[in-house]
Amino acid sequence: MKRFVIIDLLWIGLIVLAGWTWSLHDQSEYADRLDHYGLSENALVGHSAKTTTVTTAAKQLAAANLADLQVQFRVSANRRLLYANGDYGSLPLSSGQWFSDADLRSALPVVVVGQAVKPLYTGSSQQYLKGQAGFVPVLGVVATRGASPLNRVIFQNASGQATPAVRLSQTTIYVDGKHLAAQRAALGKLLGVSWHAYTYDTTGNRSWWAEVGLTILRSVGLVAGAVVLAALAARLMHVGLPQGLDATMRQRYARSLFTRALGHSAIAAAAGVAGSWWWFYLTDKTRMLGFAVALWAVGALALWFWTRHQARKDDVDDIA
Repeated sequence: MKRFVIIDLLWIGLIVLAGWTWSLHDQSEYADRLDHYGLSENALVGHSAKTTTVTTAAKQLAAANLADLQVQFRVSANRRLLYANGDYGSLPLSSGQWFSDADLRSALPVVVVGQAVKPLYTGSSQQYLKGQAGFVPVLGVVATRGASPLNRVIFQNASGQATPAVRLSQTTIYVDGKHLAAQRAALGKLLGVSWHAYTYDTTGNRSWWAEVGLTILRSVGLVAGAVVLAALAARLMHVGLPQGLDATMRQRYARSLFTRALGHSAIAAAAGVAGSWWWFYLTDKTRMLGFAVALWAVGALALWFWTRHQARKDDVDDIA
């Protein structure tokens, strides 16, 4: 099967291109997430009539022990109080560090600020932000492209004692996490919120075409590439058939070549997936894997079609 080596290499290249396509898409989604303060498209938002303080609500959330969750209490355009637990995503830091689990349960106020938040004061190698509660330690500085609102945000731990105390009814509440569908009811009862979907606008002024259309166009091109590779493989299989075989033997030999070609393409596709996972930025590897499997399936169906088409043509030639 040495003649199929070029086909295998082309399959690897096709899957790597698929990885590149979804990497670009994931980077676009990540840029959107940064512009929405780290919230995903699945986030929920609501308002509470409760007069419970945010600090008390943070303690209740900690006691509920809901995993892989973040809750943001929006106090003003650029100020958010944060409670979080487990794995809930990350934001890019230009210096310092993000909140630790201990920070998000501590009564000591601490903040993470955007790079455009000024002025910060330095004392004993520690930066501070001056606020209503005095000088608050700055754990880290988040930064992204200049136009992003993330650069102007002030995140403070919701568990920190705030002066004056902020109440739930004074905030807009956002929740996000891996298990949000299962946690929705419990969060609504605890915080006194009737949730609705978060309105998730695209980054900046990019159009639908820039956000989604290019990914669709590239994906269509990759599908077409899989069909072309299948046609090329079918042609090589036909050329490789021994001469002088009767119809039955030719069909058996063709089936054997078909099976081996499928195996080769599957191994090549797996190698392409592994290379893409290693080389490209992918936030959702499962999605990229699913697309690679779909590409291989399209190639397999196309190979079956082309080999059947060639077999029927050979049968006609034999009759003639």
